[in-house]
Amino acid sequence: MPEIIKSDFITTIREEFSEYLLDDGNTLKIKNVLVSIGRTKETKTEAGKTLVKALFQFHPVTGIISTGKVDVSKLELKDPPPIITTQDRQSQIGFKAKRNILNLYETEQLLIVTRDELTGVWTTQFKDKTETPIYSVEMVATGAIIPKKDLGPM
Repeated sequence: MPEIIKSDFITTIREEFSEYLLDDGNTLKIKNVLVSIGRTKETKTEAGKTLVKALFQFHPVTGIISTGKVDVSKLELKDPPPIITTQDRQSQIGFKAKRNILNLYETEQLLIVTRDELTGVWTTQFKDKTETPIYSVEMVATGAIIPKKDLGPM
């Protein structure tokens, strides 16, 4: 089992929502907030290169910009909105990227770049108190770490 080395304090440089246009006309905003980062102890590869694996922990945040054109009359009102599970999914809905953001964080020694990608959206039987449909969403976050020492003078 690799030894986990705790990272130093994380500062947010840029953390914005990516936006996706749903086939029903609504806009879905997503972001994964970086909560913590760790790394495994450095190891050497057979080629003599240093290998460090980053361990990211994210908290997903979503929001809907509603056009008001989706019929929500048959949806069940939930206030506060429920925790959505895969059992709540009804039909998959298409989407296309409108704005995909790279977010940037730093620690004393590292720059951290993350990107969120929406992988699936499904309708549910629920709406919130603002008459906005509640969706089931799958997304992934990818990230890269760049040691500041590799960037040279800034």
